[in-house]
Amino acid sequence: MLLLLLSVIAASSILWDWWLSGRLFCKPLPRPYRDRHSQLAAWERTCSDEVMDKTDALLQTLCEAFSFNPDDRYRFSPNDRIMDVYRACYPRWRFWKISDCMEIESLMMDIQRRFQLSDTEVLEMTLAEVAELMSSTQYL
Repeated sequence: MLLLLLSVIAASSILWDWWLSGRLFCKPLPRPYRDRHSQLAAWERTCSDEVMDKTDALLQTLCEAFSFNPDDRYRFSPNDRIMDVYRACYPRWRFWKISDCMEIESLMMDIQRRFQLSDTEVLEMTLAEVAELMSSTQYL
């Protein structure tokens, strides 16, 4: 009986996540980003055409690391900072959430592997705006 109850709870939580995000096993964007319209026009103004492919790859990597729906990747603006996205997911006042899911660490490893960066370049990226990363020639 207990096993059946646990199975029902697990299945309902998976269905709830699917209903919220539209995809299975994706988390919804945090509130400040979820309420935005698409920022694609801002990205196109900021980045050139040849950099847009790498920008798209970076935004998709960001969504994969945080388990966001990849279709929502253009809700992030060029002025957003990676640590601000993290703080929106894990605000300080939610003291009952003791640990995170190591999103920053997995994001930095994915970016380092995908863009062939050194460790020091990856550490600088957490404080930079996403547009600064893509417009800087050392990251291309």
